[in-house]
Amino acid sequence: DVDVVANIFAALPTTTSAPRPAFPPMIAETATTKSTIYQDIAMPYGCMYWAIPGRTQPGFEVANTLSSILASGQGSRLSAKLVDILQIADSIDCGAHVLEQAGLFLIFFVPKPGKAEECYQVIADELDNIIQNGITAEELQRAVAGEVRCFLTTLESHSQLVSNWIDSFFVD
Repeated sequence: DVDVVANIFAALPTTTSAPRPAFPPMIAETATTKSTIYQDIAMPYGCMYWAIPGRTQPGFEVANTLSSILASGQGSRLSAKLVDILQIADSIDCGAHVLEQAGLFLIFFVPKPGKAEECYQVIADELDNIIQNGITAEELQRAVAGEVRCFLTTLESHSQLVSNWIDSFFVD
């Protein structure tokens, strides 16, 4: 009975949430950082990364859209350019690791031998192109469809659904 439950919970003392520390707003770095990672096999990996806003900052959602447009599938900008057209990389991937106050946007690639610097330059040029000219309506539509697919996939996984639900408590 609803009245019984309401009476039980009415007797509990109410409190406010513990105060959160006031963090200064995180500003994305304008500098590009790049690294080359080597494994036991002779195949270097290239990596570029940038600081991005956290989940509590406006604009953090842009990272997923940009990730999808740049390196999600063979039709993505960087995959088409680096792997298919120029053939200077074997693969490319990117994504965002976003925490509450800040995050990282990462681009990983496997360059062909001796082509790492050329890959870095093509990636930088493509990012400049997006900054200057934006994205196409088709790219945006494909990115939105990908996000919807990811959301629906999340609904099929109890652990992922619970993880997202718990994460939602940490972001106002």
